[in-house]
Amino acid sequence: MKLKNLMSELVKRNGSDLHLTGDSIPFFRLQGQILPASSDT
Repeated sequence: MKLKNLMSELVKRNGSDLHLTGDSIPFFRLQGQILPASSDT
């Protein structure tokens, strides 16, 4: 997963935050909910 792809997906899904933590999958904040980013991003 590349940061550019994650940011593009976040914008496409109208998200507000991207949560990145070592040894964990990325999460998006979408409409107040924190949801995992898709594995193909």
